[in-house]
Parts: sequence; C-alpha cells; structure tokens
Amino acid sequence: MLPTPTNFYHLWSCVAGLLLCTAPLVAQWPGADVRGDFDGNGIVDMSDVRQLRDAFGSDDTLFDLNADGEVGFGDFFEMAQLVDPSRVIDPTAVEPAPLPYRIIETSQSLSLHFEQYSVTLQHGRPFGLTSLRMTGQPGDFVHSELPLADWEWFWFDVRTGRRDVKLLQPTWIAPRVETHPGHAEVTYRRRNVLLEGIDLRVSYRFYVQRPVFHVTYQIDNASRQTISEPYVMLGFPGFPNQPMITGVSDTERHRTARWGNFGDEALSDGRTDYLLLRHDAARRPQGMRGGLEMHTQQGLYTLTTYYLADSQVRRAYTAHTNKPLYLTSHLYVTLADLPPQRSHQLRIHYIMAGPPTQ
Repeated sequence: MLPTPTNFYHLWSCVAGLLLCTAPLVAQWPGADVRGDFDGNGIVDMSDVRQLRDAFGSDDTLFDLNADGEVGFGDFFEMAQLVDPSRVIDPTAVEPAPLPYRIIETSQSLSLHFEQYSVTLQHGRPFGLTSLRMTGQPGDFVHSELPLADWEWFWFDVRTGRRDVKLLQPTWIAPRVETHPGHAEVTYRRRNVLLEGIDLRVSYRFYVQRPVFHVTYQIDNASRQTISEPYVMLGFPGFPNQPMITGVSDTERHRTARWGNFGDEALSDGRTDYLLLRHDAARRPQGMRGGLEMHTQQGLYTLTTYYLADSQVRRAYTAHTNKPLYLTSHLYVTLADLPPQRSHQLRIHYIMAGPPTQ
C-alpha cells in the first residue's frame, strides 16, 4: 500500500527523530556525487525526501538505496542516515517566547508562579490546592493541611445500592499540564470510581493577566448502568486558613468573625461544629456565590467563588461551617440521573483581589 502524505511524514518524523542526533554529515559541495542527492544540488534535504516518497513502490534503481529491487520502507531508513540534519530542522526558525510564569513539579505536587499570584496543587494527600496567595500577601488563603478547590465527596445510587467515596485521598494520577502564553491548564483523572466505567476529571485553568482561575469537575459514565442522582461536595472554595479569615459571605449574606478571626471565634465559643452561613438554591437553577475575607496590616484580601447552576441540577446549597481546628466552605449539589455514555460537568470560578498597589 502506498503511503499517504500524512502517513509518510509521520513515518519520516519517527525515523528522522530517531537518527537525527547520530546522522553523519555528508559531503556538500556543488557537483559532488552525493548518495541520496536525487535533485543534484549537492545536499541531501527534504526535497530529496519528497522525491523518494513519490517513487515509493516502484523499481526505480535511482531511489533503491538499499539495492533490494524495489523502493520501500527500507530505503526510508537509509535516507535517514544520509539526510543533512540542518535541512530537517530549519536553522532560521524562531525560538518560542518563554512563558510568562514558572512551573515547579514534584512527585506529589505542582506549583505555578504568576506575576500577581501563586498556587500549589497537590495530588498526594490531600487532593486540591494546598497554597493560594497573591503576590505580597502576608497570609495564605489555604489551611496548612486541608485543600481549597477540592473534590471531597462523590456518591450515587445503582441497582445494588448506594456507593460513596471521599476524594481527598491520594489516588489521583499525576496531572496533564498544558501551557499557553495566556493560561495554564492542569487536569487530573480517576478511572473506574466505585463502578467500572465511571471516570472523574478535575481541570484547573489559571490565567496569567489576572488573579483568576476556574475549576471544572466532570463525571463521565462509560458504564452500562444509569447512576441515580449523583451527589458531589466541592470546594467553594474548600478549607480556608481559619486563623486568617475574618469574614465569609454567600449569595445573600455576609458574616464577620466576632473575635478577630474564625479560629479565635471557635475557641472562644467552645463549640465543636456550628453553621455560619447557608444558602439553598431550592429546585430551580440559579447562580451561587461564596466569599472569604482576610484583613491584614497591608489591607483587605478577598477570594470569591461563583457557580452558575444548569438544568442538570436538582438541588444545591452552599455552607460555611466553623469547627475548632478548621473552617469548611463547600458547594453541595445533587444532579439528575446520569445514563450510560453521558457526562455531567460543573464549573466554579475563582477571583482574588487585594489592596491597591502603591
């Protein structure tokens, strides 16, 4: 079968890429009899490669480099030894501009540093953002041991009963990272969650020009069963840094800590678990909002989250809850039934703001 141009160049890229570093430089001067120089210009370059492609399948002895009686794949490998590497990669090509941010990876985490903010994502224990702050911010929005923008709970009903899993555990695989001049996208996946064919994805898109990002949560049902009323508990924003947070808000109300911050308030009240704010979306789709405030000597820093419900949402509410050791701020969503070969997706937007710069 003759190779198509696409297949040919795929093959050639594999062969040339394998041999490029070791391919010997060949003699290059006008009039020299250079093996593989089919057009007689004294060099072996992509023009000769194209002629070899056009002769594929023939018995033209000019192109039968390995002398086996036909022009075939073996001749491509011969050609890879002859071509001048400088003619495969254009030496005049412009190097891509460096990215306007830094990425640092370890076996358990990924840190991104932008001009206006920095963030650390962890796919070990726990899963989610383990650091989030604006440049120059004296405190971190994130609890030291618990994450923001996390996916805490996931459950659903099937014929055999309810299945549930807590997703903060370190069973997410290392992420796929896509870098672009204007944003970076980091995607994590878990396969066969609670049922073969149920896959979960979390994608974080961080923007360069502003301290803004959004998180997309997706449930893919590639199983043979309909999962009934899948339920998710998502960071909204998650577990904030309790000793630094001085105010919280939802779509309708705002609440300020009575004693400096919510860590002090929990200790002074001696209460183990109490609700600060709750907002129910009832049964109709609508927008929802969550907010954190951090008062510092440098000024006010805020983190605001937004979620716009869609027709797949059956019930949803947000809540800020104060506990002795941490503050939890989450979105709780029950979705419509998810048939086989279908997906549900939820997206939460995050916006940070700080005091005006001098």
